[in-house]
Amino acid sequence: MTTMHEETYKGYTIQVVADEHYEADHLYENDAVFALTTNSGYFHLYGPDYKDLADAAAGDINVVTEYEAFDLHAYVHSGVQFSLTEFSCQWDSGPCGYVYVKRGLDFGGTNEEIAEGFVRTLNAVFSGDVYGFIVLDPEGEEVESCFGFVNDSDEVDVWGDALTAARAVVDYRTKLDRESREAAAAKLAAAIADVGEEVWEDTLSELVIDEKLEDACRINNSGESLDYLVNNGWTLESIKEHCA
Repeated sequence: MTTMHEETYKGYTIQVVADEHYEADHLYENDAVFALTTNSGYFHLYGPDYKDLADAAAGDINVVTEYEAFDLHAYVHSGVQFSLTEFSCQWDSGPCGYVYVKRGLDFGGTNEEIAEGFVRTLNAVFSGDVYGFIVLDPEGEEVESCFGFVNDSDEVDVWGDALTAARAVVDYRTKLDRESREAAAAKLAAAIADVGEEVWEDTLSELVIDEKLEDACRINNSGESLDYLVNNGWTLESIKEHCA
């Protein structure tokens, strides 16, 4: 798995990687927009109800009332690239099929724009412009991953969507972490109030000794003590046990 980008974000490590096992089933199962080509040996595009152009012709696909068809051209040279217009190279390119767009779609653009977007997605998939992310917690354990982010835009940051999604995951997890710490701090504060300040101070001294806290010198008031103990997993029950 090839790592394209790595960064530390809010204590977590984010890795953006190439999705080398992407399966573009949605390109072939969508009856709103799809492409049909011959099986050239380099590529084979088909729709949800048709295996290829010959099959579509036999099935009499209705391009008059149901679909609008756009010529699809392919350029095959150290890879495959598609276009709705002809390529300049007469040797390695030529017409290969059609892109079909269902009439009456409400996708926020003309059918030709929809077809052009579909072709951009095809080119991204065939060129390997598909990414995923892995999120590691501060201890280096994998806590989240997701793949299948297709870069079909002209943005320079080709893995932007994957990186944005990964950061959103970290934002959510740190929010939960913060809420968990706040809830734990509230419980410990209740424990302090319950056992009394003097007993708490004596117990704190015992905890520092028992835990052999390396930065015990930093714990010079109950606020810092509380925060430190919360971050190290102390609970209401453990405080009460030591204060008994």
